[in-house]
Amino acid sequence: MGGGPAGAGRPAGGGGPAGAGGPAGATPPPVREDLLLLAAIFHDIGKVPGGRHHAEAGARLVGPMMDRLGLAPADRDTVVLLVREHLLLAETATTKNLRDPVVIAHVADAVDERPEVLAMLRRLTEADATAAGPQAWTSWRAGLVDTLTARVAATLALP
Repeated sequence: MGGGPAGAGRPAGGGGPAGAGGPAGATPPPVREDLLLLAAIFHDIGKVPGGRHHAEAGARLVGPMMDRLGLAPADRDTVVLLVREHLLLAETATTKNLRDPVVIAHVADAVDERPEVLAMLRRLTEADATAAGPQAWTSWRAGLVDTLTARVAATLALP
């Protein structure tokens, strides 16, 4: 599994606005579909009755699982990051000032300043919210997440 399926690492279509990978007209960063799929499968593994902070709990659980699957350490770390941060974009977009450079920097730091991880997190955010139901993924929420993603992507694209 460590090498990923054929086509991994190439830009993927769909999964967000044209600008989600960077400034308008920019080529979106390559997305590792295999790692995104693993994160999607395991993102809620930390949910337990009465539990809190399921994303953090899930991140602790998923690392050893990815090791057992034979993922390279960098790939394991990416899946762990996606599981740990899978609520970040939606929560930040709906509760913080998206014009605040500190907010943008926080999200950039959370994705290790990696545009491809930001792109995967954006897709995971939409998939998770869409699966939760129409109240969880409205056009308003999608617009806020898109704005946040675009601003973080633009920051990451700066020299």
